[in-house]
Amino acid sequence: MGKYVPFQKGRPRSLQDALDEAEEDHFVDCPEAPYLLRAAAAILDTIFLTIGLTSFNRVATALFVYFGTSDGTVPVLFSSFVIASDVTLVYVYCLWTVHRFGGSPAKLLFNLRVVDTETGKRLELYQIFLRETVGKALSLALLGFGFFLPLIRHDQRALHDLICSSSVKKIDEGVK
Repeated sequence: MGKYVPFQKGRPRSLQDALDEAEEDHFVDCPEAPYLLRAAAAILDTIFLTIGLTSFNRVATALFVYFGTSDGTVPVLFSSFVIASDVTLVYVYCLWTVHRFGGSPAKLLFNLRVVDTETGKRLELYQIFLRETVGKALSLALLGFGFFLPLIRHDQRALHDLICSSSVKKIDEGVK
């Protein structure tokens, strides 16, 4: 179970603090997410991200053609805008959603949460950045071995989880 802290006099806690603490206690007690569920969430995230980026790039290209130059060349400013926008969309999808909601949209659909292994809290932004950039790039550099690590580890943690001390938990459905 979670950690019990007896009532102490002092500064009263806010309702949000109490809810956050209860959520952290719950996440610590939840089981690790099975590998196939994590893989399905990764595939669905890739589909969501591909649809979003492709749609944005198509609209941006259509606007460029409509408002563009007569000779059909692509100005550097437009290309830079599209690249910067794509990076921003990927940042929002991969980093901000994990920081704000505890998981990517696909993980949230599958009732998965990315939490700190020790505390059960949501990850700090630097941990998420380390997990999503350095950790996943290293997993790819090792011919994808880092992504298959949960198959041989008892705690179901991948290389990017080990690097930033995170784990993916399967959240209970609640009271039935």
